[in-house]
Amino acid sequence: MRNPTDTYRHELLKGLLESVGRGEDFSYIIKAYSPPKEITKYAPPNAFPQVKVGIIGAGLAGLSSAYELSKLGCSITIIEAKKERIGGRVYTYYFDTHLFGELGAMRIPIAHECTWHYLNLFKINTIPFITDSENNILYVNKTRIKGINKEQEIMQRVYPYYPLNEWEKYTPLNMLDFQALNTPLCRMPKEVRVELLQVKRNYNPQILFYDAVNFFQVCDLLGYSDGGKALLYNTMGIDRGFYYNSYLELLREVYPLNFYNVYKIEKGFSELPKAFLKHMSSNVKIKMNHIVTGIYNDGLNNQVVLKYNINNREEYERFDYVICTIPFSTLRLIDVNPEFSQEKKQAIMQINYMTSQKTLFLCKERFWESNINNEKIVGGRAHTDLVITSVWYPVQGYDNYGVLMAAYGVGQDASRIGNMNESDRIFLIKRQLEEVHGLSPHYLDDIVVDYKTIDWEKEPHQLGAYAWYNLGQTRLFLYPSYLPEYGNKILFAGEHIAPNHGWIQGALQTGMMAANNLAKILMFRNHSFH
Repeated sequence: MRNPTDTYRHELLKGLLESVGRGEDFSYIIKAYSPPKEITKYAPPNAFPQVKVGIIGAGLAGLSSAYELSKLGCSITIIEAKKERIGGRVYTYYFDTHLFGELGAMRIPIAHECTWHYLNLFKINTIPFITDSENNILYVNKTRIKGINKEQEIMQRVYPYYPLNEWEKYTPLNMLDFQALNTPLCRMPKEVRVELLQVKRNYNPQILFYDAVNFFQVCDLLGYSDGGKALLYNTMGIDRGFYYNSYLELLREVYPLNFYNVYKIEKGFSELPKAFLKHMSSNVKIKMNHIVTGIYNDGLNNQVVLKYNINNREEYERFDYVICTIPFSTLRLIDVNPEFSQEKKQAIMQINYMTSQKTLFLCKERFWESNINNEKIVGGRAHTDLVITSVWYPVQGYDNYGVLMAAYGVGQDASRIGNMNESDRIFLIKRQLEEVHGLSPHYLDDIVVDYKTIDWEKEPHQLGAYAWYNLGQTRLFLYPSYLPEYGNKILFAGEHIAPNHGWIQGALQTGMMAANNLAKILMFRNHSFH
């Protein structure tokens, strides 16, 4: 369904939750993901034209906080390090108008209420994102299997490579994965599960337990063999990049069914930051190519001073308040004086950022759509134990051309490809892509006419794809990451301070919350002076 209504999404989510035995979670999930109250409930429209607010970063957290705060009439300046592009880790690459692919965000879960709030508000068209199609490929141990309902073939042809327990030998692959992620979740009371999407100083002991172990340790507790764990690692595509991090991060994906019936923006995800820009009030300005290098508390004048680098020239600007939305990975490089609280400093220093590599191929022929042996692939993906990790197929094309996500991985394999020089990287991806599809060597040399590749860890203003906690980091850092600094003069927003990492939902919701919190601060101080 194009442009799903809220009612349609909610009914779909209810049905999916009931199908996995957790129908009672629906109201908790919707509440957790819903937008906060309208900002004008906290302060009158245009009440603070004299207040000067600086927002560091023109990603979706910065754009949403600016959009909401502009309703109060504040004088807002967004400071963006890039020269030409807004959106942060939302990055649609257009080979031309009709041919594009996503180097950043590419999926919208049906439960992500803040994301849908803005999509509906700006009337941005969405279409279903096809995760599975009839001839999706699994290619592991040099064995190629096509189709999404090939569990028996997988058990016959792939399982023998792994020393499995007897029960594992007769359990379909999708059920092995489902049980490893859903069994602990279903054992929690619903009142505990809801904490997965909350920012709290103190969590239930069950939450803290799963924060302190990884996926494989949970598999051990559930009776999986080493062979069973290796089987899952080799066949689950990008998920394998998360298996050594906190298991709690995976539970946060499973709880709201983030990968069921997802959507995408029809003309590319960059339409969303463009829409913010189009609808932004005149009291908001953006300074591009301004790299923040210093954050200073001027207690004497009760202001925050930001130091920029612009064309190798230093400039300073004063603000009454600042909302910092850039990743902690880059905030770590900024001079902060006086230093933030010790808890915040440790969070900035230690929170783990996941690396991610994506490579798009512009192909003059959509070879994956060939009708040879009735094996046409339209949408969906291929998973492989090769270093390219996963391949994602488009549903759109133009003439004979199409844009293929030829390699998408996170974690170790993404680092291994990302650390190759670009020509070697593209050569390797072509050869492995040919192997996955059973094409003759060098077949793609003539088919691939252009490409775009990105390693998010090497992007100077991101230094990582998204926050993804290591063991114990929820307990240590989630709550301190959220707290303001400098006596409520600096607030924070971004996916890294949201409980569910790596989604635009977290950026948008925390941006809205930061704006609302600033509205409350302004009203409190305004009343204090009268």
